[in-house]
Amino acid sequence: MLGKNLEAMYPYVWEREEDQEKIQEFSENYKLFLNTCKTERESAAKIASLAREAGFMDLDACFKDGKKLKKGDKVYTLRRNKAAALFVIGERPLREGMHLIAAHMDSPRLDVRANPLYEKEGVSLFKTHYYGGIKKYQWATIPLALHGIVVKKNGERIPVSIGEEENDPVFYISDLPKHLSSEQSQKTMSDGIKGEDLNIIVGSIPLPDGNGKEGQIRKNILRILEERYDISESDAYSKMRRHDKSRKQYHNKYSDFKWGDARYYDMCINSSPLGVDKTVNVLENYVKERTRE
Repeated sequence: MLGKNLEAMYPYVWEREEDQEKIQEFSENYKLFLNTCKTERESAAKIASLAREAGFMDLDACFKDGKKLKKGDKVYTLRRNKAAALFVIGERPLREGMHLIAAHMDSPRLDVRANPLYEKEGVSLFKTHYYGGIKKYQWATIPLALHGIVVKKNGERIPVSIGEEENDPVFYISDLPKHLSSEQSQKTMSDGIKGEDLNIIVGSIPLPDGNGKEGQIRKNILRILEERYDISESDAYSKMRRHDKSRKQYHNKYSDFKWGDARYYDMCINSSPLGVDKTVNVLENYVKERTRE
């Protein structure tokens, strides 16, 4: 840390031998956390587990049981299982303020789109859109894992993690080989791989009894998901319909405009054939033209 005179206020950490063992222990635990927690839900669940081990109580359970909190009590709560908050009750009333430490736990990733699975040129792929400030060129030709949750028609939530275990299949994004990429190599790093090129290859083996018919690779992927997680294609569509219904209800409750009524939209775009980058370009050009009026 540097003071106002730009002189070091604390010694260089590696010069303090008594702290090096603690640093290594912290680093190993942090690496384990990063390897375990790939999504907000996984992070929140892990934080709740660590909090309980450290003596924190579930705040919602405290409210339910009518427990009154006192100085020194430690509690935690989760928000939609995607965010975590931990509190240590202090001496003075909350109206006098609180000490706060905050950090975000979302990270750059590729999100699978609604109705993502399709088949093209002998392989089955997932349509994606990227989240966060990713460098797109870093995501090609590396092993990827699938993390998430599927809500079945009966409301059951199924955690999904494929690609982390030694014998799991892995996913990847294809790229051009060297002898076919002369044009690509002339582009800048940000243009070498576009957002619409980040669709993930998930399989290439058709159903054993598919008889060479089109769509058999996609059906084989669905068969594997059903066998491993008891998730059917109708479960996936059911989740999409519930999500759309929830968004519609939220919109209609807090907006003066009716969901889906074309009179209240400036424009509607199907981003699937365009991809993220081209859709952004269309919207950017539209906004520029509107602001000129």
